[in-house]
Amino acid sequence: MKKRAVLVADDDQETCQLLNEYISGAMGCCVDVAFDGKMALEFLCSKTYDFVFLDCNMPELTGLEIAEYLQGQKRRPKIIMMTGYDQIDENFAKAVGVDIYLKKPILLDMVRKILL
Repeated sequence: MKKRAVLVADDDQETCQLLNEYISGAMGCCVDVAFDGKMALEFLCSKTYDFVFLDCNMPELTGLEIAEYLQGQKRRPKIIMMTGYDQIDENFAKAVGVDIYLKKPILLDMVRKILL
């Protein structure tokens, strides 16, 4: 079976490290990490992903802008929006095409359920 490809995009390096270690190690997925929206978009233009974890508020491009970009893709990954901001709610995130909305801090058990 092909390993699932996951992109983690967050400007918080600790969040990226935690998710990268868990998703690649415990879940056995291939993981790419982007620290801003521009880097995330570069990955998305060069590779196909099964899951994309996006921080809502990143430099260059926000997670919301990237989610909107992904709506036009033929083979769209499952989009997981992560945020610590109370101003962004699940209804708003879903309106721009987000599949799953997670409040920070991210619980690894929720990540496991998403990837299974």
